[in-house]
Amino acid sequence: MSVLDHPVECPAGQHIKYFRPEHNTAKYAVLTMLHGAGWPNHMFWQRWVEAHPPGQVALCVHMKAGVAVGPGMVGHAFINTQRLRTSVNANWGDISLVEATIDSIAEILSRCPHVTHIALASGHDVPVSLMTPAVLLPGVSSFGMYQFGEQEHTVLQEACTEELQEDTDLTRDEAQRWSQALTFHHQWMVLSREHAAAVVKLRTEITVVGRMARMGVCSGVSPQSMHLRCSAVKQAQCIMISVLMRRKCTHCQLQHTPGLHRGSAAIQVAE
Repeated sequence: MSVLDHPVECPAGQHIKYFRPEHNTAKYAVLTMLHGAGWPNHMFWQRWVEAHPPGQVALCVHMKAGVAVGPGMVGHAFINTQRLRTSVNANWGDISLVEATIDSIAEILSRCPHVTHIALASGHDVPVSLMTPAVLLPGVSSFGMYQFGEQEHTVLQEACTEELQEDTDLTRDEAQRWSQALTFHHQWMVLSREHAAAVVKLRTEITVVGRMARMGVCSGVSPQSMHLRCSAVKQAQCIMISVLMRRKCTHCQLQHTPGLHRGSAAIQVAE
């Protein structure tokens, strides 16, 4: 057992043991970025993992530094079973979120020797399909599009209404109100192990590019250089894919694929 695997005392007085058996067997990992809101949808993720073959998927949680995980937090017990040691004071829209993501990816790569893909998610996401070889090709990463068009959004709302009617005792009016309250948007990035390792290796360059891009002084992060609309990709993902492409680690192809969290168009990136 390495020093990283020793249990430590968390703020709630519970012990966290960072190593889990599935780390040795998992083919896929999901990195979930959490903060003070806890993990509202943790039960969905737990059932989603159980729907895969045993030991195939590892859930890994990054909890924002300084946040106490105690009984008052939604999903606190499950969070403590999935937490990474990595903990960065990450803020939305700031380069610290990129740093937290990359450092967490580095820890996952060291803990999970057989993982071929790492998907990123937030605590408010709900998984809608399983991770399978048919969706996740060897050496191929997926960067999801950020927004749906009006017509696709309408179709998704109608499909959601029908699903709610079939799976619950809601009336059509009730199901429509629920579906109209949902936000359908992007699929977070899914990195192949090769691209994940490259991102970790290029951490310093990625953070420098991120800070320059925020100040509007980095010409290397442009829609033209990436052959895609930067506004259609989450900022952190846009920065990472820009550096990967600048280093000639990738080539891009836009394809429509089923999303792991919500279903979306995706930019397929291969070595």
